[in-house]
Amino acid sequence: MTKRAELILILSCAVLFFASFLVYPLFPVQRYPLFADAPTQYETYQILNSEGIRIPLSLLNLQNTYDGDPTFLVGRLPATAYKWGHVLTAPELEKHLNSLDEELLADISYLCIQRSVFGTLSDDSFGVTALDHFVWKDRKISSDPTLFASSCATEVNQ
Repeated sequence: MTKRAELILILSCAVLFFASFLVYPLFPVQRYPLFADAPTQYETYQILNSEGIRIPLSLLNLQNTYDGDPTFLVGRLPATAYKWGHVLTAPELEKHLNSLDEELLADISYLCIQRSVFGTLSDDSFGVTALDHFVWKDRKISSDPTLFASSCATEVNQ
């Protein structure tokens, strides 16, 4: 094989290799970022009932369902109020909790909710940007710190 033929073969392979990623990106080499929707923040919850027992987020449909790069998402995601990159407001959270099955919440007198919001900090690092506390009682959500302290503070911080 001549040098010219060898060079043409190498360049052809390189063009095909890189062109394939422009047409259909393949992990781990792709032109899209790993998080294609580039979220600026996300939230996590810690929820306890009135007895101090931690409630699984999937039971209340508040689990994080982000499943990698949306380009390759397959299957059905479980029902959830969680939206990647969006932090629920207190009224949205209240509306969601009130929409849950009555039987699920029948034995719960109140819920202690601690939400950690993660995002970019002022020094360009990534971490907790907000720590919110809510009490869901009598189908209403409250961010009153005295109500949270009297009902939940010792339970959530354990």
